[in-house]
Amino acid sequence: ENRVYGVYNLGDDSLNTTKEKLAKKICKMTGAVYSVKEGRDPDQRSYNVSSAKFYNTGYKITTDFNIELRQLIDYCKNLKNISGMRVDG
Repeated sequence: ENRVYGVYNLGDDSLNTTKEKLAKKICKMTGAVYSVKEGRDPDQRSYNVSSAKFYNTGYKITTDFNIELRQLIDYCKNLKNISGMRVDG
């Protein structure tokens, strides 16, 4: 029995992107309008992660990011009114 212990970043390093590019992709998929307020983004953290430790176990990602993102968008569209949040698109 193969067991893997520890903390791992599970993902595909080739999908590391910026928040802006991800927002534009979501807007394209939902028909939402992309807009940016003037000024500097207060969140200057880098969200790039390495999944090398995960890959070294022999496992690999076999799902398509765009398909998974579409499923997440569809799920959100089906949410009822939660704390005043309305999801369109």
